[in-house]
Amino acid sequence: ALGSYSQLEAIRREGIEAWAECREPLAARYRQIEQTVARKVDDEEIAIAWAEKFRLAADRFRTTAQPKEQLAAARNVEELLAEPAAESSTLAADAALQKAIDEYNAALADETQKLNTLGCRLLDIFLELPPPQPLELTEP
Repeated sequence: ALGSYSQLEAIRREGIEAWAECREPLAARYRQIEQTVARKVDDEEIAIAWAEKFRLAADRFRTTAQPKEQLAAARNVEELLAEPAAESSTLAADAALQKAIDEYNAALADETQKLNTLGCRLLDIFLELPPPQPLELTEP
C-alpha cells in the first residue's frame, strides 16, 4: 500500500504540474471573454445579472492559488459559459490552451488508472480518494 501511495503521489504531482500549464492561458481566455461580456452588457445583449455571476466566477479563478480550488473555479466559469444566457460570449480555445488542457486531462486519466489498482483501492478505504474530474472548455 505504501508503494501505491508513493506512485499515486508522483502521478498527482504530474497532474498539478500539468494544471500549472493551464492556469495562465485560462486566465487570458477569461479576461478576453470578460471584455466581450462587458461590451454585450453595454449593448444590452446580455443580462447584467449573468455578467456579474461570470465576473465573480472569473475573479474567483484568478484569486485562488490552490490547484484544486482553482480547477473548481474554472469548471464553474465553463459551466456559466455553457448557459444560454452567455449569448455566445465564449471564445474558441487557442491551440496552446487546448493542448495544455488535453495534457492535464491525460494526467487525470493516468491518475484514474492508478486509482483503479488494487493497492489504491485499499488506500481508498482509509483515505476516501476522490476521483479526478477532467476539464472541458466551452466552445462557441
